[in-house]
Amino acid sequence: MRILGCIFAILLGKILLRILRLFDRAATTFPGRVALRFNPGLIGQLVEGQSVAVVTGTNGKTTTVAQICSILQRSGKTALSNASGANMSAGIATALIEGADFLGRLDSDAVVLEVDEAALNNLVSDLHPEIVVITNFFADQLDRYGQLDDVVSSVRDALKPVSAHVSVCLNADDPRAVELNESLCFAHPPTFFGVAGGHADSEATERRRQVQSCIRCAKLLRYRWHSYAHLGDYFCPACDFSRPQLDVEVDIVDFGAGESCVKVSLTRECKAGDSAEFSSVLSLPGIYNVYNAAAAVAAASTMGSPVSAMQEAVDGFRGVFGRWESFILSDGTVKMALVKNAAGFNQVLQSIADLPGSKALMLVLNDREADGRDISWIWDIQLEDSPLITRGQSQFAVGGERAADLALRLKYAGLPSSRLQAVSTANECVSLAEQLVGEVDELYVLPNYTAMWQLRREMLKRGIESDR
Repeated sequence: MRILGCIFAILLGKILLRILRLFDRAATTFPGRVALRFNPGLIGQLVEGQSVAVVTGTNGKTTTVAQICSILQRSGKTALSNASGANMSAGIATALIEGADFLGRLDSDAVVLEVDEAALNNLVSDLHPEIVVITNFFADQLDRYGQLDDVVSSVRDALKPVSAHVSVCLNADDPRAVELNESLCFAHPPTFFGVAGGHADSEATERRRQVQSCIRCAKLLRYRWHSYAHLGDYFCPACDFSRPQLDVEVDIVDFGAGESCVKVSLTRECKAGDSAEFSSVLSLPGIYNVYNAAAAVAAASTMGSPVSAMQEAVDGFRGVFGRWESFILSDGTVKMALVKNAAGFNQVLQSIADLPGSKALMLVLNDREADGRDISWIWDIQLEDSPLITRGQSQFAVGGERAADLALRLKYAGLPSSRLQAVSTANECVSLAEQLVGEVDELYVLPNYTAMWQLRREMLKRGIESDR
């Protein structure tokens, strides 16, 4: 009966996938949701016997998964993932259904999945991961996740039953990620990844950190250097808590416009004949993308991938679905970068500010269930300090269901009304984008999750192609 139930759920899911795509509709979650209604144990049945790696955390999951898969492919292995970023049960089930044959067999050497940090507790028993990667912890969608403490506690509770056999890769620069190693007894020493060097600490950045206190004694953490938000080389002056020694260290040799020259060092034992370090050019802006690359390399090293494959993958990586994805218009290129919380938004704004040329930014915000109904986080975006506002050159547009809230936020940040245009629907956003792209050197569209889907669908409907 179990086999028949699995086959029926897969057949139903594949039929729904075909129908939705026939009518040009999004097919990332609905087939999996329906299949799970008929067979709640489908996910566990499909991954049974597979080598599963899970990537979770607040930001960077989709990009990290894509880079891990790229490394595996360059190692001569096949990898199945939920590449669209649908990371709840229904999205994961949909990806597995698509990758399975009608008997539920997955033709892959590894399954690499991003899992929503709030969904990990419900999914870990089905997935039985061999590797778990924690990218970072930031405040995100307070109505769904609660406070940062709640998110960390949820992930800790999820990992507790599997801590005896799972291998974990932790962002050493994030004290809340390191906290998991303090509170759980992992059978294998974690692989710690992080960035070497950063900019000087300051009172301004100290005020903006979401994590300020030592997880052991609650005293104020200090930083030898600081990258962004609360990430960096921290230590507690009152006890011995500090950033652990890095197993994967990424040194930023040159931080240029739109790319980073990095040197990656691996202190864990490498395969025979492999070098313990390599240099690469990461063709994505922002230090947060350097962290994503470090997380991917940490996971790949834990999975036994050769260093040569890591170097090739980092060199050849060009961004993924909605994450610095480029769309080709007749008058220029539109670059889309997903933003869904203040920490990520700040980093995208900083990356854009560092790029040359005249710019226009279109911020698009919805408040649907998948986005989180609470949009108060937009007031934590560091717009007042951004040169995109203060230098008086960049044009702005706002769109989406909460366009008025974005316009108000920009007004309080000091943006003159003469530099702002407002629209609402995806159709109006794309029409305005087609107008703006010919007026500036670069147009950047910054949507949150459901807005990204709407904009991509509208652009593809108009024949505007992605470079993916």
